[in-house]
Amino acid sequence: VTGVQTCALPIFYADLDGSPLESGSLYFGVADANPETTPTTVYWDSAQTQPAAQPVTVSRGMTMRAGTPVTALGSSI
Repeated sequence: VTGVQTCALPIFYADLDGSPLESGSLYFGVADANPETTPTTVYWDSAQTQPAAQPVTVSRGMTMRAGTPVTALGSSI
């Protein structure tokens, strides 16, 4: 699918000291712009059928959906 980026492996988000990021939020947006004011649409699946609300929650260093770790996000770019 054109315009979709996916990751087969979990992406780990670390705090400044290298520990897993806890209670974090991720915003996805247009490159070189403020992602809160110029967001891109983010999906839970590479087929782009399940849109994700932003910000996306991070817990234990992983993106979460309804309390479950998500291993891949697709984003329209």
